[in-house]
Amino acid sequence: MKLLFAILSLSFSLSYFQFPAEDNLVIKKADRMEYNATSGLQVMEGNVSLTTDYLKIKNADKVTFNKETDEIIVYGTYSVEFKEKLVSDSTLDKGVLKYTLGEKVAYMGHKGDK
Repeated sequence: MKLLFAILSLSFSLSYFQFPAEDNLVIKKADRMEYNATSGLQVMEGNVSLTTDYLKIKNADKVTFNKETDEIIVYGTYSVEFKEKLVSDSTLDKGVLKYTLGEKVAYMGHKGDK
């Protein structure tokens, strides 16, 4: 009986706590890629296409990915699909998108809009 109680308790505990969602970055295409191992910054330029579990970017002018912070920043002209919530951010320049892997919010810049 004690064993059954312990198993049920463990089962409840595991279902109660939410573990962070994984979010895998896949770079599908880029004309140029450069990685700085010291800073952990990867820079991709020219027709950059990538996907994560929540985000899909096509034909971006430039994308940076910081491996230390898991932050993706997209610049220029691009097509975007996001499964969760896109939020307007007046601190980011117009046309810039900022997203951190695993989050359910991406931020789109509109600084300079009138």
